[in-house]
Amino acid sequence: MTVEISVVIAIIGCVVATVSFFVGRDKRVAADATWRGSVDAKLDTIVGMRKDFARLETVVQHLNQRVTVLEARSCMPHMEGQRRDHA
Repeated sequence: MTVEISVVIAIIGCVVATVSFFVGRDKRVAADATWRGSVDAKLDTIVGMRKDFARLETVVQHLNQRVTVLEARSCMPHMEGQRRDHA
């Protein structure tokens, strides 16, 4: 009778261990999926920001060119007036 009880306890132990393994694995998979989802969302945000920065850089370069042209135009009459005053 003692052998039969130990076999039953061993089988119950194996069943409990197997069930707890699968339950724990499901929880880890769910937690990992949540973590990966948040990382993917953050990466999408970063990629979107990089695209926005690239667009802004293009706009800033264009505006820089326009300011340079305007500065050159505005300085020319002023410089000519100073040349006349010193002559």
